[in-house]
Amino acid sequence: MEEPLKTAIIDYISLHCEDLTVETLATHFGYSYSHFSREFKKSFHVPAVEYIATVKIQKSIEHLSPHKSILSSQLSAGYLSTGSFTNIFKKRTGLRPKDYRQGMTTFFDFFNRVAEEKLPLEEELTSDLETSNDLEVTITLPDTFKGIAFIGLFKHRLPNHVPIVGKPVTHSQTFTFKNIPDGSFYLMSCGIPKSKNLLNYFFLKDEFRSFIEEPIHFPSSEKQAFQLKLRPKLTTDPPLTINLPHILYSRINSKNE
Repeated sequence: MEEPLKTAIIDYISLHCEDLTVETLATHFGYSYSHFSREFKKSFHVPAVEYIATVKIQKSIEHLSPHKSILSSQLSAGYLSTGSFTNIFKKRTGLRPKDYRQGMTTFFDFFNRVAEEKLPLEEELTSDLETSNDLEVTITLPDTFKGIAFIGLFKHRLPNHVPIVGKPVTHSQTFTFKNIPDGSFYLMSCGIPKSKNLLNYFFLKDEFRSFIEEPIHFPSSEKQAFQLKLRPKLTTDPPLTINLPHILYSRINSKNE
């Protein structure tokens, strides 16, 4: 798919995700279901049905605040069943809607303290395995960027799950992920600018992104090294629903217990 078409498809999904099906989406753009499904996966590296489901959860996060009911968040994304919404929300964010909402203020305060460098940032999300699989990563942040960038290896092209390994940084640097499991993973980064608006840390729309398009395979006979350069998010970048502030907060708290 050409970039203008990809952008149009993503815009349409964002506007109509509540009750959108792949069949409806394909018909709108003049494709058969099977042809559209193949072309979508080829262009976005994920099935269209998975992409739509992730956008729905992203929309529900936009309406999930300490001052609104969870039901309003559920209905805003087109979910009629509370059970289905809770299960899908937890799968794609790592938390139940109730826990996600309750933790917002705590995560917000914690995140800003880290962004202001009032807390040390030496934590990593590591693998429990011992392997010889290493990955050197050089991350470059814009000179004007003030916030936290998260870098991780993900199982899927859609970062809607906890990464295999991960690291938060506040400055440009080079580091090495160690003990990476065998398999194929996507290297992605997301930079969240410091903000006075709590929701900006959870409903990500003005963040920075960078990623390697193709999966990285382990083990490898050659040294694995990649460079990431943060830039403003593009419309065609994959939606991100996993709760990054919560991952960092939980990791540091577990070390302090």
